[in-house]
Formats: sequence, C-alpha cells, structure tokens
Amino acid sequence: MKRCPRCNIVYADHTQFCIHDGAALVNTPGADPVLGTLIAGTYRIRNRLDSGGFGSVYKASHIRLPITVAIKILGAAHALYEEMVSRFRMEAQAEAMFDHPNIVHVIDHGQQEGIGYYIVMEFLVGRDLGRRLAEEPPLDITQIGVVLTQTMAALQAAHARGLVHRDVKAENLFLVDDAQRPEGFHVKLLDFGLARLKSDAGWEVVVAERRHKTRASRAFGSPGTMAPEVAARGTVDERSDIYSLGAVLYEMLTGEMLFQTEDVQTWLRRILEAQPPPPSARPRGRWVPQALDALVAHMLAKDPARRPQSIPEVRQAVESIWPEVEAAWSREFFVNHRRPSDNLDRWGDLPSLARQPLTAEQTPTVLIVDDDRTIRVILHAIIGSIGFRSEGCENAEQAFAWFASHPAPTAVLIDLLMPDIGGVDMAQVLRAHDYDGLVVICSAMDATEFANAVPAVANTGYLDKRLDLHKLPAMLRASMQQLPRQ
Repeated sequence: MKRCPRCNIVYADHTQFCIHDGAALVNTPGADPVLGTLIAGTYRIRNRLDSGGFGSVYKASHIRLPITVAIKILGAAHALYEEMVSRFRMEAQAEAMFDHPNIVHVIDHGQQEGIGYYIVMEFLVGRDLGRRLAEEPPLDITQIGVVLTQTMAALQAAHARGLVHRDVKAENLFLVDDAQRPEGFHVKLLDFGLARLKSDAGWEVVVAERRHKTRASRAFGSPGTMAPEVAARGTVDERSDIYSLGAVLYEMLTGEMLFQTEDVQTWLRRILEAQPPPPSARPRGRWVPQALDALVAHMLAKDPARRPQSIPEVRQAVESIWPEVEAAWSREFFVNHRRPSDNLDRWGDLPSLARQPLTAEQTPTVLIVDDDRTIRVILHAIIGSIGFRSEGCENAEQAFAWFASHPAPTAVLIDLLMPDIGGVDMAQVLRAHDYDGLVVICSAMDATEFANAVPAVANTGYLDKRLDLHKLPAMLRASMQQLPRQ
C-alpha cells in the first residue's frame, strides 16, 4: 500500500506517482487495509476522515463519475453484535427516507466481504457543531438562529414521517460550508442510528454505547442531551427530540452542557432530578433575556406533557421572541462592552476608500450591506425613488470585495447585526481606510438605545428599520452637499 504525502490518497503498491498532484508515493507500513478498496464495484476509498466507537468514515470517489462521497463502515467489533448491526441498518434506512436540505442524504448501503456493513452518503465539507463550539469563539445570535431554525426544519420533516431522531446533539449537527449564505454554513442533521418510528413498526429500538464529552463508556443515547423519559423508561416521542434540541440551544447560549460528570450513573440521576441553572445565570449567557430563559426551561421540562408538544409550537415561540433576543444580544455586545475585534487587522490590506468627486454625468451610488434580502429590496426601491443607484451585499466580506473593484460609493447602509461583523465594527473599518462618505447603520432595534453607540464613529447615522426609513432620502440628499461635483 502506498500513500501520497501531499493529499493522503492511497494507491496500490505498483503505483509510483499521485495522479492528482504528481507527488512521489511513499510506502505506508501497517496502513488501514480498507484504503484503496472498491466498494460495491463503484466507490474507491481514498482516505479516512474520522474514527469513533462505531467504526470509521472514509472519503471515496466514484470510479466513473467526478463524484465524491463519504462511506461509513461499521467497526468489526460492533459487527459481532446484532443490536449494533440493527442500529447501523436503521441509520441507512431512516436517512434514505428523506430528500431534505437539512438531513444528510444516503445514497446506498450494504455488506461486502472484507469490509462488512457500510453506508454511502453525500460528502459534506465543514465540521460538526460540537467541534465548532470547542474550537472558536461563541456563535453570534444570527448563527444561533440559523442552527436552531434549520434543525427545527429537519426535525419537523422527520416527525412528519413518524420518525423520532432520539439523539439530537451538537455532534450530530453538521455545519456544511456554504459561501452563498451570509453566516457561511447550512445545517445537516446526521446519525439516525438511534431513531425509531412512533408506531415502532418495522424498527428496532437500539441501546448503544456512546461517548459525549465524557470518559463514561456506556449510556442510552447521549447523556448530554438525553430526555428524562428516555433515561428512566426508554420511551420516546417528538417531545424527546424537543428536550434534546433545548439542550443544544442551552449549549450554544452558554458554552456549557446541562449536566456533566465522569460518572454516567450520576449524570443520569441529574437528568431525572436536577434543574440546570437558566442560561442567563451562566457567565457566557448573562445577556439572555427572560423570554429566552423561559423558552429553554419550557423545552427542558422533566415532564413531556409540560414541554412544547410539537416542533411547530417551538418554532412559533422562537419567532415570537426572536426580535427581543436579538436586541438583548446586541445590547450586550454592541453597546455595553462589545467583544474585542480584530477587524482592522483582518482587512488591513484594503486600499484607501476615499471617494472621488462625481462628474456631472455620474449618478450617486449607495452600497447596501444587509443579510436580509427583503430589506435590501426595500432599500433598493427607496434609493431608486430619488434617482440614486444602489448595489447590495449580504455581509462585510462581500462589501469589502466590492470596494476593491468599484469606486467608493456616495453612502453605505449597514445592518447592525451581520454574521461576520457588526455594523459599528464595519463602520470603524471604513473610517480607518479613509472612507469619508455617509455611513448609516440600520436596525430594527430600539433607536433610542442603539443610536447612542453610533456617534462614536464619525459621520455615522442610525435608522430604525421599523420607523425611520422614510428619513433615508433626506439623509442621502444631504450627503451629496459634502461631495462637490467636478
């Protein structure tokens, strides 16, 4: 067995060079014997992506088409146990039921001599939510909202088919890299291996060994997000998934799990008896408003009858409080003591953004930076009504790329809340690079509260999207008086 030292693709012993990058191959004593194997006569396994208690996941390529897939192979030790094989088959069958943008897609599954049981899935580029929470600063409120909303969409689709996931946790929410979205990712729900139909018809309940941020070796599902009724009786329905989703939301808000201990028995006892502190009582969650504390507590009720009874009910509750949640998050990070920012360093190589005088033939241009498509459409209409041109970007990254290839605009309208940086931070970057035009920060937050934070950035205005958009034409016309035409 030989391996490319650059891309780690594995080749047969007689091959000398990598066909992708031309590197000389090196011998790999004791290499994974699965590498290089042809699965189902179609998929060539190239390299291992991950290993866990269940087995391993590999990257593979279609031998006739330019298609990359992921192949999960059940570990040989687990293949000896009927319950583990049943769970593995369950995962393939359950995920194959869906063609949903937020549920991982299964292409094929089967059993092959020398390999054992396998599942062929779509290949995802990114990382799971658990790793994201561990490796980087906390998610901002926009990202939390995206994870919550898209996970609810996946669970609602599963529940509509009569399927309860039963193992919703951060590690089973994969954040797929997506440059087309302002937050940079979309969510895929993984691992239906513990799932079951509400009717139980044709599906086997699986009790499996799991690990979840603990050295404990055995638990039912994942103790970090397990509902009390699952821990006590093994009974599940949609409300069990709602509890688990509440536990994931708690972790996103606070950076901490509901309960954590090295002893699984103690952990399970706490699930049944202990009440976690509200998110606002945790250091990272001090900004969480009472309405969000109440929603989390509702989702985490010990008695399933006291929880929301369906995902649509949770969705309705989230939508009703989310403007207040965004305002509370913004109050904490944009007004009181915003997080330290490295934005000046991040975009330190930007050229000067100073404006040039307009000629008589040129039309003033306004750049809109807002991740809400509806708001961009409204602003385009308002700006066009006074004879100005407008361009739109979804986030600061796109906006600075636009600046690199266009003359500086007459004015810039920036959303206060954006996935990459906030509106105040972006205004500071513009000023640091000599932009001398009008900057208007727009938000649906209470203007009396946030407008006080804006004047710290010179020549920067604030507009309440709910009440003040009618003032925008006058602000733009006034900005023209500061830029004489040639």
